[in-house]
Amino acid sequence: VESVPGLLSPSRLNTILKCSLSGLYDHGGNRAYFSVGVNQFALLGNVIHDVFKSANHGHIDSDESFSQIWHSSEEKHLPGGLKNIVPNYGKIKYSIRKRLVKCRPNGSSSRENGYYGIPEKMIEDKEHGVKGQPDLVSFREHSPYEIKDYKTGEVFEHIMLEPGNDPLDRNFDEIKEGFKNQLHLYAFLVNRKYGSYPRFLTVVTTSGEEITTNCEPEKVDLLMDMIGSCKIRMQTGAAEDLAAPSLSNCKFCPFKPGCKWRYNNYNDTFGDIEGFVSDVQFPSYGNFTLHLQNGKQLFHKLPFEGSHAQLREIIRKEVFI
Repeated sequence: VESVPGLLSPSRLNTILKCSLSGLYDHGGNRAYFSVGVNQFALLGNVIHDVFKSANHGHIDSDESFSQIWHSSEEKHLPGGLKNIVPNYGKIKYSIRKRLVKCRPNGSSSRENGYYGIPEKMIEDKEHGVKGQPDLVSFREHSPYEIKDYKTGEVFEHIMLEPGNDPLDRNFDEIKEGFKNQLHLYAFLVNRKYGSYPRFLTVVTTSGEEITTNCEPEKVDLLMDMIGSCKIRMQTGAAEDLAAPSLSNCKFCPFKPGCKWRYNNYNDTFGDIEGFVSDVQFPSYGNFTLHLQNGKQLFHKLPFEGSHAQLREIIRKEVFI
């Protein structure tokens, strides 16, 4: 357990708003999750952030340079690339290339006219203890105009299942609460750095759809008040009072393996399987079975081709899945 973090990032912020206890941890300790797969959407997100950072340093000035940097980042994160793995890969890549090549941060003519974009620039506010790195901040007449955040996973709180509903009818109010908090935090940071709020906040989905809302300073103020209250609780509250265990809060918490207040769901196929590995078998091509000393088993696809040796290394070790 550590102290209250000095600068909260959007991801850390969303974690402590759900469970303030998690904000006191720097890492999950010695006990940790055993990963049984590759999150291709997370890998694509890493590629996108790499490309935005390169653009912010002026390394993207044409379609050719964009393609070179994109390809290099892809190969770094997953040799062979993500083209045939991630749905809507082409749309996502095209949308980002169009935006970055058009809104180059070093374009002198666009800057003279006051219309340009700044991608992936870290903004810190030590007074309020927050930081963030918006995917893209666009300017008009040298003032913040819009913040865009590109998402590679599901952006809406609930998936529309009823036939006849048009996904294009969905609006900003329906996106996940964590994404709203992220954009409102970015709006606060942009206002602190550049002296004014952006007009619009936008989430860009994997299909290229843009979900936009007006930036409302009142909602930004409300979030900052919540952050202040959270920090006070973390400084003064006991651990058992800060913990907020629930199925949704604990499901993906990185500190769950070492938390004595964690919520356990042993009826779920992938719910809290823990114990010492007794054996790893490979019953069929592309799959493996994990046998634990307590009798539990997990059958799953191989994390990646040729991972047999790495999987055998966890025999006699404790895992948490």
